[in-house]
Amino acid sequence: MVQLPEWNLCTGCGACSCVCPKNCIEMKQDKEGFLRPFVDKELCVSCGRCEQICHVLVKQKEKKEKPIAYAIRHNNDEILKKSSSGGAFSVFADKIFEKNGVVYGAVYGSDWTVRLTRAKNSEELEAMRGSKYVQSMAGEAYLKAAQDLEDGLSVLFTGLPCQIAGLYAFLGKDYSNLFTVDIVCHGAGSPGLFQSYIEDIEDKERKKVIRINHRDKKDGWSELIPIKMMRETEDGKKEYIPAFEDPYLYAFVQSMIVMPSCYHCQYACVPRIGDITMGDYGGLGVIEPTNIYCNKGISQILVNTKKGKVFFEQCDMVCEERPLRECMMFNLNLWKPAKKHAQRDQLFQDYTELPFRELAKKYMRMSTKMKIMRKIKQGAEKIEGAHAVSKRMLDFNIKNGALENLDDIIKRIEKLQQL
Repeated sequence: MVQLPEWNLCTGCGACSCVCPKNCIEMKQDKEGFLRPFVDKELCVSCGRCEQICHVLVKQKEKKEKPIAYAIRHNNDEILKKSSSGGAFSVFADKIFEKNGVVYGAVYGSDWTVRLTRAKNSEELEAMRGSKYVQSMAGEAYLKAAQDLEDGLSVLFTGLPCQIAGLYAFLGKDYSNLFTVDIVCHGAGSPGLFQSYIEDIEDKERKKVIRINHRDKKDGWSELIPIKMMRETEDGKKEYIPAFEDPYLYAFVQSMIVMPSCYHCQYACVPRIGDITMGDYGGLGVIEPTNIYCNKGISQILVNTKKGKVFFEQCDMVCEERPLRECMMFNLNLWKPAKKHAQRDQLFQDYTELPFRELAKKYMRMSTKMKIMRKIKQGAEKIEGAHAVSKRMLDFNIKNGALENLDDIIKRIEKLQQL
């Protein structure tokens, strides 16, 4: 019988299910609502193909180049408004479409599952914009991307770092026409729990939810403006809810509802696994002055490979090179995994027993005292300004040890230039 990774190590990338010659590996939700491979023992012939391409079992080739850091934003204000931060995804997709290529990214399905799907033009790209804090199914995209690459199409493949690792393992070789973008990841939220969350909203509102935006920019974008969840029902009603008041988003930000493997992710490191890395840019201008900042969104970009650099330099955008240290100081998930929440295991023990509403009351909300303290803090931050907020965040991270070992990591990265 094949031996796939243990439950707390598997990332659920789905590469094993794609490569199985007997189709005996199915991706299904486990007891915590996460997608994992389940092997049909009667059909399995123990060929070992799934073990050979598993990125957890087979070590991936390490990147040997020093990343170059940038702050960027899209030239189009309308695209910026629709994007989670600076519209980097759209910048890269635009260039691929110019090459008559295809783009792979995350899209919500009608049942609120998230899948990596294929877009061949800007209209099909629309559903891929915006952050989706839910584990996505990637396996089918691996199969289609492999065929596109063999057909000679330029392919931009975006996903979580573990999904990029899964793609590399599945392909088994490098392609000059493949460009990968990994996303700075806080973790993969439980699809089962997310579906329960949607069902609870629909039960309470008596209407279908037709759209979700985990990072809406209705009020603009900066360190001073709290993340908001926008949800729209079939009657056209839109609600804008601060992250710490929405139960699902609150639990996600608190690292309470992500996969066990996320807490010791081997890809939360620099150098990164993709040709390019994409994330939010917090703390811009705190370490060194900047001329690019705007209140409509800024993306943090690391260019990690020579191929990525050639592609990046072809793209049209507003761009400024930044210190790598600044990126790492203000984006901890760039180089270290999310920290497991103390109540995480208890929440999922109750997941199968309690309805979502009861689960949310018990685990997924701020106390009244915390809400009051947060509003006071936000008021003070508005008076002080964005840089003061970022500086306070930096001081807090230094004080609590979050930046421990950063200097050693930076020195190791600097040595890559000499290799």
